[in-house]
Amino acid sequence: MLSLTSIEFALQEAFGNLVRNRLMALAAMLTAAVSLAVCAGFAVSALSIRRATEKLPQQFEMAVFIKRSTPPKLHEGLREKVQKMPGVGTVEYISQERGWKEFQKSLGTEISTEDVTYNPALACLRVVMKQPEKAAEIERQLSKMPEIESVVWEKNAVRMFHRISRVVSVGGLAAGFALLLGTILVIGNTIRLGIYARRGEIAIMRMVGANPALVRLPFVIEGMVIAGLGAVLAAVIIRVTGNYLAEATAAFQSVTRFFDSGLKPWELWAGLTALGLILGFLSSLVSIRRYLKEEAFERSVR
Repeated sequence: MLSLTSIEFALQEAFGNLVRNRLMALAAMLTAAVSLAVCAGFAVSALSIRRATEKLPQQFEMAVFIKRSTPPKLHEGLREKVQKMPGVGTVEYISQERGWKEFQKSLGTEISTEDVTYNPALACLRVVMKQPEKAAEIERQLSKMPEIESVVWEKNAVRMFHRISRVVSVGGLAAGFALLLGTILVIGNTIRLGIYARRGEIAIMRMVGANPALVRLPFVIEGMVIAGLGAVLAAVIIRVTGNYLAEATAAFQSVTRFFDSGLKPWELWAGLTALGLILGFLSSLVSIRRYLKEEAFERSVR
């Protein structure tokens, strides 16, 4: 178990090494910041698109048109039957008269319907899903009912968003893995430079029986500080970029309102910081494991 004096020594050595190799440390920190910012950007985008695909079926109403041959007295019973289906939220009945009036209103004043001598509209049920993932199954069940003429909803748009979600998720995972691997290598090189610069001192510490943990701790702290500062900078980049995009797309709020990751700022900061510290810890361990072996030190002091 390390004493407080040993921990104080490790901290002094870690920050002293950061100052001596400040250019390499700065490069490693910036690399970590960019990598973490890009990874976080992919993750937030994928989460936003996934949440949008869950919301969209609720926003795009399903219109269930009733056959003209179905007696009006059966319409209410049909509405109640659809209402009881698993996954259905609300069901609103739209009569032929109301449907025709809404259609005329949607045409505006430029197109006249005065020459139409009969009501071409069909009575319909306006369905909103409570469980969007069951939308396709609900459509299949409704289509099999003999009273139903057709079912119309924006399934193509929902499918498109699902495809985009998969592409962003897979692409983000691949890009994030490559960037994080590169960050580990850059931070690892910075740590190895510090080990090489202090190889003689470290060899003496090992020969006099210094605790192996005390030898490793300064480099672990160094890696965690580099990656941790990079994570803080990445959070700043994400916040500034997010604010800029929000302002740039303010005119398209009717569309962009769907793309909300649901993450609170403190959750993003905490997640990035934790990932950065873990990244720095792993980078340090990789370097120490490779370069602090007994044989490596024996070769370095010959």
